[in-house]
Amino acid sequence: MFFEITRIIDAKRPKVVFLENVPNLIEHDDGRTFLVIFNSLAQFGYNVYYRVMAANEYGNVPAAKRDIAGNPIVIILASTFSEYLYNHIYHDLREIDYKDFDDIIVNNLGKDISKLISNMTMEKFAARS
Repeated sequence: MFFEITRIIDAKRPKVVFLENVPNLIEHDDGRTFLVIFNSLAQFGYNVYYRVMAANEYGNVPAAKRDIAGNPIVIILASTFSEYLYNHIYHDLREIDYKDFDDIIVNNLGKDISKLISNMTMEKFAARS
């Protein structure tokens, strides 16, 4: 999934990229996985900063969602994006049109768009299954 994210970064060149991942990412494969991610972002010219954080130390998810209200960012659960990518692979659709994402993101800044992406996935792939 990370390499799909780099395709989006390459196409859109956002000023800031926030990534969230699974526990133990830094230690996975003796640190090589994290090094690939770190170096990939650095190659795009980003200054990469990372921190291991425990979500329970920063309040609950709804509080975090309120914190982004009115800001030019969105929240999308990694599992929701994975579901979208998985369905493309499962149905042998190798080209992904990110215009659908653009429309959802631009029209929903400051919101959690996970449900909208999930609904888009269902609409696109439910009839194919």
